[in-house]
Amino acid sequence: MGRLKALGRDERGSLAPLTIGYIALALLAAFIVFSATDLSIAKKHLDQVADAAALAAADGFTIDPAGTGSTIVGQSEANVLAEEIVALSGAATTPTASPAWLVSVSASNDVATVQVASTWHPPMLGGLLPSVELTAEASAATRLR
Repeated sequence: MGRLKALGRDERGSLAPLTIGYIALALLAAFIVFSATDLSIAKKHLDQVADAAALAAADGFTIDPAGTGSTIVGQSEANVLAEEIVALSGAATTPTASPAWLVSVSASNDVATVQVASTWHPPMLGGLLPSVELTAEASAATRLR
């Protein structure tokens, strides 16, 4: 019985499980920070693709034939220009995001609005963590002065 009490008071070797636990916790925190940063970079890249596509779509304007001097962004021309930019941006995607695809393009008067999407995949443990679909929307206007 005295031996059991002495064994219960022996604290040798109790540092190893704590060290292992803290290292595992630090690795988990580093993984979360790394994944969140990668997701943020993928979202910013998608925002840039949407901005570029909206600017290209707005660039496909024609001058109002009524002689008012205003511009009109054509729907078909906006679609073609935005699609070209989104296709060109596919080569510059982040390693963990799929190439962007065009969701919608709307053109009215002098404003073009473009919506693009992409799928982000976690950089590590892809089978354990879900993929996230990212969307971005941008508008651009054309005005002659």
